[in-house]
Amino acid sequence: MAIHENKRDLTIESVSECLDAAKLLIDYRKADNSMMGYAAVLLLFSVIDAIGHHSNVGSGNIRLAVLQSQSFGITPCPSDPQICAIKKWYRNSIVHAASIVPGVVLSPDDTGDVFEFVKTKPVMIRVPQLYELVRRAWATLDKANFDPLRHTNIVPPPPLTASLYAQTASGAASFPGSMSALTMSASGMVTLPPDNEI
Repeated sequence: MAIHENKRDLTIESVSECLDAAKLLIDYRKADNSMMGYAAVLLLFSVIDAIGHHSNVGSGNIRLAVLQSQSFGITPCPSDPQICAIKKWYRNSIVHAASIVPGVVLSPDDTGDVFEFVKTKPVMIRVPQLYELVRRAWATLDKANFDPLRHTNIVPPPPLTASLYAQTASGAASFPGSMSALTMSASGMVTLPPDNEI
């Protein structure tokens, strides 16, 4: 993790960290010999969303439609109803409720199709296969202008300057003005002073 001067480099590092972390979660074995599939899929869907936003694919509500693009190369290509079901049953449920829809499965299988469908219903995601799919799509993406926020109205804050972010010799940073009592360590932890000093 580093402080970046531009959004592109920051996002590329973020996506790379998400992919590396997803791989660690897939390879890790819990006491019951299962992988950490929920956390891995959460990270992988974050990367898919970022690629979808950068590519301006689908509506603002269905950035997972990027799974239908050549970058991902899924055959057979998932239909719009299948993409919507993946979003509702897996992606949204994990992001918003730390769960997936009961009756659907995350599988540790490293062979077979990424998604197993019964008609339009995605009954299974093979997590190692999803990782490989996302990793390949990310590897082939032209990152020269990568910017998942370019199609949004988010205005970034002003850049950090020496006057806003003064680093002390100990590696801690202190905030000026009304927040001068707060300190932030090099690891990013904010330290509050005792109540009577604020």
